[in-house]
Amino acid sequence: MTRQTDSKRKKNVSLAALLRNLEKVPFLQTDYIASSIPFFIFLLMLGFFYIWNNHRGVTMVKDLRNTEQQMTEAQWEFNDAKNELTRYSRQSTVAERVRDQQMYELTDPPYTIIDK
Repeated sequence: MTRQTDSKRKKNVSLAALLRNLEKVPFLQTDYIASSIPFFIFLLMLGFFYIWNNHRGVTMVKDLRNTEQQMTEAQWEFNDAKNELTRYSRQSTVAERVRDQQMYELTDPPYTIIDK
C-alpha cells in the first residue's frame, strides 16, 4: 500500500510542479494574452466567415439542384406539348376531328379564281 500512496504523491507533486512551471511559459502570461486579443478576434472572425461561406455554398448547391430539377420537368412538359401538337396537326387527325362538323378533305386540287 505504501507504493500506491507514494506513486499518487509523486503524481500530485509532479502535477503541482507542472502547474508552477506553466507560470514561466511566456504565452500563458496575462500580459501576452492581453496583447494577443486582437489576433484572437481576427481568428474568430475568420472562423465565422468560413462557416458562413460554407453554409452559403451548401445553400447555393441545393438551389442549383432544385433549379435543374425544375428545368428538367419544364423540358419534359415542353416535349410532351410539342409531341401532342405534332400529333393533332397531322392531316389525318385534323380530318377526323372536323368530320363531326361535316367538313371533308378536298378530292380536287385547289384552283384560282380569275376576275374578268
